Amino acid sequence: MPKLNYFNNTGGLNNFSSMASLNESENKTDWFDAQNVEGHKSGGLIKMKGNRNILNTTLPEGTKILGIWDYTKQGVHYPIIITSEGKLYRLDIETGILSEKYSELDKTAKCNFVNFNNGVIISNGVDTPLFYEELY
Repeated sequence: MPKLNYFNNTGGLNNFSSMASLNESENKTDWFDAQNVEGHKSGGLIKMKGNRNILNTTLPEGTKILGIWDYTKQGVHYPIIITSEGKLYRLDIETGILSEKYSELDKTAKCNFVNFNNGVIISNGVDTPLFYEELY
C-alpha cells in the first residue's frame, strides 16, 4: 500500500492559468496517478464524465472484434462491428442488441472503414470492398 501525504489544500489545488502549471506551486500537489479527472484550463482538476455499457449481446466464446466503426447517417449513429466469425453486426444503441447484417467476410483480416454517400465502405484487403447503408 503506498504511503499518502496530505498537504494543506484549503486554498484549492491550484489557481494558476494553465494545466501545465499544476505541480508548479511551492506546495506540490502530486496528481500524476489520479483517476477519472481531467486538467482544467484554470489549473485545477475536474471530474470526468462516466462511461456506460451499451452492448447487451454476448458474442460466441472466442470471438474477436476485428473492426468497429461509428457510421453516421443524417445525424444518427449506427455503430457497426466486424467479428472473427466473418460477420458484420450493427449495434442498436437504445437496446444494446447486435443485429447481423452480413456474413461472408474474411475471418482474420482487420477492416478499414470510410463513410461514403450515406453509407460506409468496408475493406479488409482480402474480400471485395463492401458498401453498407442503413435503410429505414
